[in-house]
Amino acid sequence: MVTVADDGRRVDVAAALGTGGARVAELLARLATAAPPPPTLDVTALARSTPAGPVDGEVVRVSLAEAVEATADVDPRWLAAVDERRSSPRHVLAAAGRDTDLEAALHLAMLLATAPVDESDGGMSRVASGARLWLLGGAIAWALTGDAADPFASWADLVSFGLWPVGPVAGRLVVGG
Repeated sequence: MVTVADDGRRVDVAAALGTGGARVAELLARLATAAPPPPTLDVTALARSTPAGPVDGEVVRVSLAEAVEATADVDPRWLAAVDERRSSPRHVLAAAGRDTDLEAALHLAMLLATAPVDESDGGMSRVASGARLWLLGGAIAWALTGDAADPFASWADLVSFGLWPVGPVAGRLVVGG
């Protein structure tokens, strides 16, 4: 993925971001092209590998409306664990002096991931978009760490292909999209 700097130079995003830049560029490229999930994407395996650790249970793909409804019943302990893991790479990147890399990657991701919201669905696409951006922020930060044990890697793939992994709800893992 290439971007154009203020002075007109073409800049390779992966190289500019340094460690983890190639993974970030891969995710950004999917977002930029609105790439649909390939038929070989193992949604079940990816969904079970949650940012808070592996979760068993049936994986169900539901409509956007059903996914929004399911958010009210997501396991709060699991959600707190995801939130904690989501924020931890910021400290690692800041300590390494990579605040600028993180902010640049997050800005690109948010620009590419935000699309006009369809108001005809009663605001459901806005809820889904916000939740996906929340996950994407954690995924981008973790990708930049270059850590092979990235807890967001699987869900980053789902989000970058336009799916919305909601989380565990009543013994099932809900994925919208």
